[in-house]
Amino acid sequence: MMGGELELAEEVFLNWGFIDLHNLIPNASRFASN
Repeated sequence: MMGGELELAEEVFLNWGFIDLHNLIPNASRFASN
């Protein structure tokens, strides 16, 4: 049960990290161009 929860948490973390990365890159580009 613990392993299943850990796997789910890891999946959520990776998904959020992926989303954050896609949000961060355009924001960084916009900031750099200004």
